[in-house]
Amino acid sequence: MKNNNLFTNADHLSNLKALKNLPVLYTNQGSDFIQQYRQVLDCHIPNTPYSGNGRLGFYYQWLIQRAIAESTQHQLVAEELQLISDKRTLGAIDFLINHQDALEHWEIAVKFYFHIDGQWLGPNATDSLDKKVSRMANHQLTLCQQDAYRQQYADSYGIPAKACGVIQGMLYRHISEARPTLPVWCEDTALQGIWAYRHEVDTTKWRVLTKANWLGLPPFDACPTVPEVLTHPIQCINQMGERLFLVTPDWPNEHKKSR
Repeated sequence: MKNNNLFTNADHLSNLKALKNLPVLYTNQGSDFIQQYRQVLDCHIPNTPYSGNGRLGFYYQWLIQRAIAESTQHQLVAEELQLISDKRTLGAIDFLINHQDALEHWEIAVKFYFHIDGQWLGPNATDSLDKKVSRMANHQLTLCQQDAYRQQYADSYGIPAKACGVIQGMLYRHISEARPTLPVWCEDTALQGIWAYRHEVDTTKWRVLTKANWLGLPPFDACPTVPEVLTHPIQCINQMGERLFLVTPDWPNEHKKSR
């Protein structure tokens, strides 16, 4: 059977290197934790094939897991712990980490958002930066405080001393827009590119990035040309390595309806 997972033979080391410098869109911790997090990413991992879920978020989590495995300061205790209460799944804990003899709960994500009408919306416009931050802060980072965690996992792993959340990613302004004000929790470097409708740009100057290359950029000449018709938002680069997201003519409205 053909493997359609774009990340299977991606350049994992190049992507991990890109993650070290990828801006932080949100964290519930201070700069000391972000420095620690980036130190974990500053490592060499074997470039073995990836066989997990084909979505970028799962691949991102796998890269972080591989980096943690190489760390001398952090030990991976558990990952993807499903919390179930009354036959209902409450969520999954990304990582339990042992750091300096203390158990930590880590939640991570990678996201891309476009500024429109005062909001930061994702390629799937049902997603927004505000929603993601709220869910991480108010739900994901509280999972180890739930009775379900204490009942299912506390005896095996203990109770984490703290919960640490990180959302990495990039923000994009519309091609006709001046630099917008960034959310207070985003790093100043988070604004990394522009977004536009196809008719607003000369597409001959841009090439398409497959999702396997959304993190570490490949050579411009190795990327395919922009298609005549877009069925979903695509990310592109030009010869200078600048980033552009092209969206479909009905974005964001049609994408909100389709979910």
